[in-house]
Amino acid sequence: MPSVPPQEIAKAWIALGQLLASSRKAASYTQEAFAPLVNYGRSTIANVETGRQRVGRNFCQRRSKPDHRGPAETGPPRLVDL
Repeated sequence: MPSVPPQEIAKAWIALGQLLASSRKAASYTQEAFAPLVNYGRSTIANVETGRQRVGRNFCQRRSKPDHRGPAETGPPRLVDL
């Protein structure tokens, strides 16, 4: 299996971060408002959006804390739903 050059991996993380940022903004969330809804800090959201921090699959699958309720009592959207 051929290896992927590190610069290509970095480009992919930056592209993922840009997608997260545009999706978050389209849903009318600021980083400050969105971060606690998905149980991450604002700085983590900012770092992921700029490609400076890499996160696992569960980052995109997280929902709000169990005691937080959003529209229709379902909680805010998961990152993958934005």
